[in-house]
Amino acid sequence: MPSSGNGSVSYRVYEMLRKKILSTEFKPGERMVEAKIAKAFGVSITPVREAFSVLVKQGLLTTFPYCGTYVTILSYEDACELIVVRKAIETTAAQLAFSRLKPEDADYLENLCLLADNQSAAGEYLASIECDVQFHELFFQRANNTLLREMWDITKSRVAFFQSITRPDCQAAIPLLRHRHQAIVDAVRKMDLSALCDAIGDHLDITIRRAQLPHSDQIVYR
Repeated sequence: MPSSGNGSVSYRVYEMLRKKILSTEFKPGERMVEAKIAKAFGVSITPVREAFSVLVKQGLLTTFPYCGTYVTILSYEDACELIVVRKAIETTAAQLAFSRLKPEDADYLENLCLLADNQSAAGEYLASIECDVQFHELFFQRANNTLLREMWDITKSRVAFFQSITRPDCQAAIPLLRHRHQAIVDAVRKMDLSALCDAIGDHLDITIRRAQLPHSDQIVYR
């Protein structure tokens, strides 16, 4: 990620692009032209190029040599790969964090869910998604494992992107966040590690089953 120190232009451009992608102002499959973005943001091409590089690594942009850069069209196969990784690192984080968790952490998690649901009801999907990411991030914060936290930092932009693509289109069919995360919250409140790991796995399985995404052989960038 571009350095955020000293008001880095690259970082500001990265943040603006990320928000526009996650809010679907820039839609999946839309071509992203460096010069056009630089002019719109009032910056030189260099910080835009640096921001593009990071967003490609995070899976939000896709680049084709000699053909251009596009907002990623997330495939079902890509989402399945994400869920496999999430299961591995989130259950590991929960196991490592467990001795540092307290029953009252369930209140924090439940409040995040309530806040996310309120934001979603108001049409503030991006803010709701950020709360969802924060919910899962608690376990990485408590795990006290630098490498695992770095893996989450790499993964969470893909998590947010997955949410931004799938949530608005099927909002009516998806239960409230507090319901989808209730088993995780309950396991923390009861301090039941086995139930916590099972709840995380079940939650992620349900997440991918509900996803309405094209298969990779159906995707065409134009």
